[in-house]
Amino acid sequence: MKKMIIIILFVFCISNIYAQDTLNFNYVNNQTYHYFETQQWTKLIILGNAALENDVDFYYLQTRLGIAYYEKKKYRKAIKYFETALKQKANDAVISEYLYFSYLFSGRELDASVLSKNFSNELKTKIGIKQPFFKSISISGLYLPNNEESSLINRDIDGDDNIYGSQQIDENRTAYSVGIENRIGNKMLVNYSFSQSFSAEKQQMKYRDTAYNFNLNNVQNKSYIKITYRAAKGLKLSFALNILNIQSSANYLTTNSSTSDLYLHNTYDSIFVPNGQRYAILDVYDTIPDYIDNYTAQTNSDNSNWTDFALAFSLWKDFSSLKLGLNFSYYKINNSRSYQPSVTLVYYPLYNLNLYLLTNINNQIYRSTDLTGSQNYDYYFIFNQTVGVKLTKNIWTELSYKQGNMQNYADNDVSSIYNITEAIKIQTGGKLIFLLFKNKLKLTLNYSLIQRENIYYTTLLNGSYTKEYNGVSHERYTYKDNNSIFWLEAKDIVLKKEIDNEELNYTTTTYYNHLITGGLTWYF
Repeated sequence: MKKMIIIILFVFCISNIYAQDTLNFNYVNNQTYHYFETQQWTKLIILGNAALENDVDFYYLQTRLGIAYYEKKKYRKAIKYFETALKQKANDAVISEYLYFSYLFSGRELDASVLSKNFSNELKTKIGIKQPFFKSISISGLYLPNNEESSLINRDIDGDDNIYGSQQIDENRTAYSVGIENRIGNKMLVNYSFSQSFSAEKQQMKYRDTAYNFNLNNVQNKSYIKITYRAAKGLKLSFALNILNIQSSANYLTTNSSTSDLYLHNTYDSIFVPNGQRYAILDVYDTIPDYIDNYTAQTNSDNSNWTDFALAFSLWKDFSSLKLGLNFSYYKINNSRSYQPSVTLVYYPLYNLNLYLLTNINNQIYRSTDLTGSQNYDYYFIFNQTVGVKLTKNIWTELSYKQGNMQNYADNDVSSIYNITEAIKIQTGGKLIFLLFKNKLKLTLNYSLIQRENIYYTTLLNGSYTKEYNGVSHERYTYKDNNSIFWLEAKDIVLKKEIDNEELNYTTTTYYNHLITGGLTWYF
């Protein structure tokens, strides 16, 4: 064992001495130049990095390493060598051109823009740099149908007690958006967009086993602006603001009550008040006079208009194979306010845009106010994973999976607002991106499968059952609900439910919908 350790140490020392002896300036310069001329990029990279580890460093070595990585399409890896070479020889046209395209092919457009500011007119003409004030114009559309509407509307939402039930169902939703992106100097991009969405909702209320259905039409106007600023090399700051104006029609049901003499015949769900005690008659085999609450229902409608908003601050930092994003959002949606810190990590395993993996985690701190004026806080974590792959020269695809409680929620740059009635729990799907007409036109097609959560509310009567004969209680049974069946033989026996309180119960149903979106972007 000792001999083996001595041999390993000896080989290590000999190889280290050999490396220091052979990896000198002349050897590295001559050999890397040979690999450069013969385009043996892998050998050049191995030898060049070994030389740098042994403190052999010079301008042409940095240049050759950068070009070697560039030729292998590892643009994010090539950047640091070109930057180092440009520090040693400023305004070198060849290195500047390589670095410019390395930035572009790495998704670092603003860094490329700042670099090109000092290019000569000859170099700008050669590369084809124009940078007009209008960068792009875009239009997009959305279609979200609800294929489960019929099954949801036919549920028994008022329960066995048949007192009251309510539900709201999202029907079809369509939207369109138009946007413009401008360049402000070399360091700033400004994106403006306006969108309008049209949604149909069905509101159903059941009172004493009678259904009241309402069709609601909502219109939402959204004005959005996002400013992105290049603060330093590889560092971007952004601010986004989304203002939403919602025009909605709300419907609700009110009830009135009075007391009067009423003769009951085989009534199952009437409410009456003998001697001040509230009861629900479940079954009556004889006619008895008593005082009863006489309930009547009335529908009311109210057209409303309100404004919501969402704003976000982001910081993005580029590294060799990684991009890190930190984000903080604050928004008011549907009378609730939320704070949302998030972190995003993008990994480029091939050091280019041919393959990337994006992981995002949001923590939505949801603040709501109840009827008493008290503030409540809920915490929701939302996870998103996206994988992007370049399929051909001009076609990319993205596969994504997002999970969480996406209701009254905004994404990181607050461009998308989840303010529909039903919560989205899972959204997964794929996107195709086509670059056409020499990359002047971008066509985007997106399909998502959405898991939605619908909730309906039911009023239940909680109390105890009493079997009486001529007003005298003989037996008493306590239950949570009235699912049990009592068979009574005497005609003047009454089965009554003494009401302790009314409880609002909710039931959750999960179902799936298909979301289809698409868009066109023209680059000037």
